[in-house]
Amino acid sequence: MTYLEPTEEQRAHVLIQSNAHERLCTNKERRELTSISDSAWWRLEHANKVPPKIKLSVKKSAWRISSLLWFIKQLENPS
Repeated sequence: MTYLEPTEEQRAHVLIQSNAHERLCTNKERRELTSISDSAWWRLEHANKVPPKIKLSVKKSAWRISSLLWFIKQLENPS
């Protein structure tokens, strides 16, 4: 299964369901939310099976909280 980014409507819905506001998450927060190790995430990322990271600088990346919540929802309720 290739990961597909949520639409703006889907983002809004998943944020409301989680009582969250859009923001960027660090790698530590990503690990806490998904419970997926860095090495496993790296493999999934290179297979396009997880949300893409946003490069902030040479050494820093982040993920949109709505993308991570959407990813988790897709794992819980596969179509």
